[in-house]
Amino acid sequence: MHIYEAMNYEVINKDDAVFHYGEKGSKVYLILKGSVDIFLPKDPEEVINEVMGQRSQRERENRERDGIRIGERKTSLKPERSTSRSRRESLFVENGRRHSIFKPEKAIKTLTSHTLNNIQDVSGSQGRINTNSSGAHYPNNAEAFSKYSSHQELYFEEGVLKFKRLKTIYPGSYFGEIGLTSDVPRDSSAIAASNVCLISLTKWAYEKTADMIQEKVKSKWDFFSALLKEESKEIIKRFCSSFREEQRRYGQKIIQQGSMPKEVYIICQGEVQVNFLREYREEI
Repeated sequence: MHIYEAMNYEVINKDDAVFHYGEKGSKVYLILKGSVDIFLPKDPEEVINEVMGQRSQRERENRERDGIRIGERKTSLKPERSTSRSRRESLFVENGRRHSIFKPEKAIKTLTSHTLNNIQDVSGSQGRINTNSSGAHYPNNAEAFSKYSSHQELYFEEGVLKFKRLKTIYPGSYFGEIGLTSDVPRDSSAIAASNVCLISLTKWAYEKTADMIQEKVKSKWDFFSALLKEESKEIIKRFCSSFREEQRRYGQKIIQQGSMPKEVYIICQGEVQVNFLREYREEI
């Protein structure tokens, strides 16, 4: 059994999790197409600071909303007062002077939702927040995590994402290999950054094939050690890495007369019959 025969082909959609932090590892993955983001937990102190910042932001928003309601009530009461004052001011102007107690009133600016949106737009993308249907606030790069309803406590605290992206890996890279050799929980989360095609190898299949490979390596070492008794271990190691084991059925042709030689063979077990054709020339 070859190791590739034990591998499985998997397709993961964008933003879906290959695995979550804390899960028991049982597979290693190799990326064929697409990319995967690896996320690690943030430092607890960093999470606390972000939570406090979110609380302060919500308090400011509440004060702004309260200010809007107060401003609207004040604005609705001013037209009559301003009209009467303008009449009194006009009397003083007609007499050629203006009394100092009649100062121009300061305009009360009403913050509307449109104004608040403009303020958020000016603040830049780093300061923007998104609100999902549950009312929690998520930064733009955390939208994908909001879909994991069964893992909200793992990823969020009061709407703050508790994980940060470590790196993005691409085709040819492998990840999750720790799960093959130990039973420790996953120390990171792997999220598909795009639609991803993977091949995976389970721990059970790895152990089975690893045992077979180990047996073959030992058998090869024993064979060349007996064949090259006078040689050093380094030479034996080179022979082991240069030769691969092949099996041929009875009657199967190994090489053909007239073909260009490309390989050398060493018989480990069994027999090989060598046949060749001779040309006979008859003299006249």
